[in-house]
Amino acid sequence: MASASSQPVVFNKNITIQCVSNGVTDKRKIRFKVEFQTGNSQDEFVLKLTNDDESLFYFQLHLNEAEFKNLQDDQQLVVNFNTFHQYFIDHLNLCIRDQDNNIIPLQGSLFQLQLVTFNDNNRYLNVLEISSSKHHKLLSLPVTTATEHQIKQHLLEQTQSLRDQLRTLQQLTNIQQLPEEHENPIENEPPVVPPIQAPTTTTNNNDDQELRRSKSPMFRIFSETVALSQTF
Repeated sequence: MASASSQPVVFNKNITIQCVSNGVTDKRKIRFKVEFQTGNSQDEFVLKLTNDDESLFYFQLHLNEAEFKNLQDDQQLVVNFNTFHQYFIDHLNLCIRDQDNNIIPLQGSLFQLQLVTFNDNNRYLNVLEISSSKHHKLLSLPVTTATEHQIKQHLLEQTQSLRDQLRTLQQLTNIQQLPEEHENPIENEPPVVPPIQAPTTTTNNNDDQELRRSKSPMFRIFSETVALSQTF
């Protein structure tokens, strides 16, 4: 049953899980969002499974109290509906703790999440407790593919999130550039070429000859300096 109102997310984290389909198992990082919606005519537990790198990956579960009662009876759950969301979150945190651990401890248990696909309309999210003496399925939740409208809304939210991240990154970049501009104002100014005075005229022939001999390298250096400054 889909919800029409927006409720705060009580859990939102990426978790590495086992995805099983057609006898093939691979590990994937899946985002788990848990909501406990209380603003409607009846309370509702909501689970959303998405993939940050795969926009069309979107599975969900909506449970009201009556639907939870059937699940409770089928799986002999000892938790009630109002505390089920916290019970589920506690086990998600145990799975996060053990997500990079493949060694079964001699004492205690290892907790894992498993998404099993039998066909397009038959998927289950399993919470497993594994120990040296047992391999127990604590919980098995049926999940369904999100509707086309929900997938479109999810894509819009992802796009907006990326825009916000880019805007924040641009603001941080601008802030980091400001101190550099204030600390190094001289680096942004063009190089200054010192003025070279032209030689004075003299009536002495010997001085004229010496001047002609010295003018050539002086003006050559001056010309090279000016040309070099124009390249910057």
